[in-house]
Amino acid sequence: MLLAYVTQHGSVASTNSSGDTDMLDLVMLAIAAGFFALALGYVYACEWL
Repeated sequence: MLLAYVTQHGSVASTNSSGDTDMLDLVMLAIAAGFFALALGYVYACEWL
């Protein structure tokens, strides 16, 4: 998805339409928050063992 966006627009920061980069920012923040929550869950699971 990101690769298709980059190849279509030339760069991630390119703004051809108003909401493209805003939505991409939200998606990246959601992915980062998900990985952070997954890492915390992994730490607690390892501590429980």
